[in-house]
Amino acid sequence: MVFVKAQKSRAYFKRFQVKYKRRRDGKTDYRARIRLINQDKNKYNTPKFRLVVRF
Repeated sequence: MVFVKAQKSRAYFKRFQVKYKRRRDGKTDYRARIRLINQDKNKYNTPKFRLVVRF
């Protein structure tokens, strides 16, 4: 029995998504970059509560 290597079809390569160029080059660590630039969600753009006291 002859071993036949499975050929990847055109449909496979249409779905195939390449990684970012800088990630492929090893220049940018995107996980660390996200940690650097993401802001605390509980500090910014949150509604301020005002206490109103009536007698």
